[in-house]
Amino acid sequence: MIKTMEGANIMAGVRMKRLILRWTILLFLVCSVSFWAGCGGGDGDDDGGSGATTYTISGTVSGDVAPGVTITLSGTSSKTATTGTSGTYTFTGLATGSYTVTPSLYGYDFTETSESVAISGEDITDVDFTSAVAPTYTLSGTVSGDIAEGVKIALSGTGTPSATTNATGDYSLSVTTGTYTVTPSLSGYAFNPTSKSVTVSSAAVSDVDFTSSEAASVGDTTDYSSITLTSGGAYSSGADSDPVSQYQYTSTTADVPAIKVAPGGSLTLTHSKAAKSGDTDIGTEDSGFYGFNVGVLASSSSSSTSYVETGNATSITMTDCTITTDAIGANGAFAFGEGAVINLDHVTIVTTGDNNSRGVDATYGGTVNITNSKISTQGGSCAALATDRYNNADAPKINATNVEGTTAGTGSPGIYCTGTFVVEDSKLAATGSEAVCIEGKNSVTLTNTTISGVAKWGVIVYQSMSGDSSVGTGNFSMTGGTLTNTYASGPAFFVCDTAAVIELDGAAIVNSSDMLLVAGSAEEATKIIGSVNSDWGKLGGQVTLTAAHQTLAGKIIICKYDSSSGSDTTASSLDMTLESSSTFTGTINNENNDVTAALTIDSTSIWNVTADSYLSSLTNNGAINPGSYKVYVGGTQVYPEPE
Repeated sequence: MIKTMEGANIMAGVRMKRLILRWTILLFLVCSVSFWAGCGGGDGDDDGGSGATTYTISGTVSGDVAPGVTITLSGTSSKTATTGTSGTYTFTGLATGSYTVTPSLYGYDFTETSESVAISGEDITDVDFTSAVAPTYTLSGTVSGDIAEGVKIALSGTGTPSATTNATGDYSLSVTTGTYTVTPSLSGYAFNPTSKSVTVSSAAVSDVDFTSSEAASVGDTTDYSSITLTSGGAYSSGADSDPVSQYQYTSTTADVPAIKVAPGGSLTLTHSKAAKSGDTDIGTEDSGFYGFNVGVLASSSSSSTSYVETGNATSITMTDCTITTDAIGANGAFAFGEGAVINLDHVTIVTTGDNNSRGVDATYGGTVNITNSKISTQGGSCAALATDRYNNADAPKINATNVEGTTAGTGSPGIYCTGTFVVEDSKLAATGSEAVCIEGKNSVTLTNTTISGVAKWGVIVYQSMSGDSSVGTGNFSMTGGTLTNTYASGPAFFVCDTAAVIELDGAAIVNSSDMLLVAGSAEEATKIIGSVNSDWGKLGGQVTLTAAHQTLAGKIIICKYDSSSGSDTTASSLDMTLESSSTFTGTINNENNDVTAALTIDSTSIWNVTADSYLSSLTNNGAINPGSYKVYVGGTQVYPEPE
């Protein structure tokens, strides 16, 4: 058949009309569905045209105080609001679900500590509270020692009072019931203890005392403007040396330390400098294991490219000295091998390079003792205090007292541990990283130390399977001091692919996240806190947590066991003990994962429950305040007791 052009045009027109009709019908159907989906039966709001209907929760606070009350919303979503001058508040943009509304303002009690509501197709109004001035009690003590008068006494919590000691060192505060961290402070002075956890319960508390001492100076105190340094080039010797003072040792050659003491040698330095520049040619990993490109190196190994123990003691002692490195892979001070010891007192260490340009480092059984010193690192993977690989040798050791350390790079915690750390009366701040990393069967013990981080989590205990440390239980112990985690999306503590023992005694935990602890495999934890290195394995996190004289708050999340991951998967677990007047305000296993979650509470301790919690076992000799929530043990509700 031969079609004319006119016939083709007619057929094309018919097809176009049919197409237009089909699209018209389809558009009508889509618009109809969208319209009827938006009809929720209440007076909710359309969420920005997305089709999702949202609702409001509102109410009023009356009584002794109305404005300025913080209203916290938890449940299906979390928000906060503050009551206005008339005591009213409103939460908008809420989806259907269950919520808990909680009022709070220091110095006031509320007739209902919280109220549970459920949104189901309409706004919720009249979620009201009545406030009353809370009874107060006296918390008092004395500061003695090198300074008594003029010391500021601060309490943890929002809106809490503070005081200043009088001429005899006495102070007194009027407080409501609760658990507080009491902290003294005055520039130029240190205090023992650095803080105290105190519980006020319907009676005055006295004798919350502190002893002051003039703070020891940190870093190199040498006045270099008044002396002349003798230039010594790069120093390298395996012999005992007479004490050396007022020297400048410098290396600009790749992989040549400014100072190296070989097996059996010793060197004592005062009022001197060591400077290293020139990037490593061998590589940052080997420099981090064996100390090729460092500022100061003490080595007990007969080989520079692997660890071969000689049994010879090797030592470097530096007092009132400065170490600077400006190169990739250039650690400040490095102890390599069993019997290699570096002693640093009043030393300033500054590293500006990347990748293993740490402050101090030790590997294969080496030891660094550092006191009254200051550390600053700028690069990535540059911890202030660090250890690294040791394989079959003894674990390396870092002992630090009165050390101030700051790190700026990513992956640069205050402490990177593959060994044994004992840190006292120190201040460590990571401004681009987490606070502490513990890998494998190693330990960090902190006493009266302030340590902080800004990324991922506060403290991580994990096993990377990199071979840098032995496989086994990691230990983190903290007595006094303050741990600060300013990363809102990560927990204060994270345990992954290993077992961990966490012991806290009177330590202040300042946590921007609502998560206190997450334990799980890399895969399961990623679902909760974002990307976790998948190379860390499938062994979950098994946590033993003991809290004494402690105030803790937040969610404890024990990730589920994922049997689909293979036979090498190990379930995560929790064995938690509250003792010696500890208070935990939070939830345990709210997700109701099928895990072991055991809790023991002694007669002096309290658990304030903030959401439904699911335990495998419970030993309670203290107090559990469930509020409007439920506590289950082995699947059975035990709090509140069923009627």
